[in-house]
Amino acid sequence: MATAIITDIRKELTTVTVGAVTIVAERPSPEEIRKNILDGQMALARALNIFKTKGVKLNISKGIPLYQANPNNPKFLLRNIDGNIDQGVFENGQFKVIQSPE
Repeated sequence: MATAIITDIRKELTTVTVGAVTIVAERPSPEEIRKNILDGQMALARALNIFKTKGVKLNISKGIPLYQANPNNPKFLLRNIDGNIDQGVFENGQFKVIQSPE
C-alpha cells in the first residue's frame, strides 16, 4: 500500500505514534497552538457548570426496577420498583426476595 504525503516543503513535519498507528503531519505553528488552547479553554468554560453538577439523572419508566447495594448489609441488594423496596439477591439470573431478620 503506497502512501503519498502532500505538504508545503517549507513546513516542518512531525511524527506521532500511538500503539501501532503512526501519523505524519505538519507541525502546527505557535499561533495555531495558541488558538487551539484558547478554543479549548472557552469550550471548558461553557461546559463547567455541567461538570460541577453532581450525580446522574435516570429517567426510569414505571415498572422498571432499580437495583443498588444495601448500605446496611452489602450481602444483599435493594430493588426499587415504583417506590416498593425489596431486599434480596440474584439466583440463576432472577431476583429472589429475602426478608431481613427482625
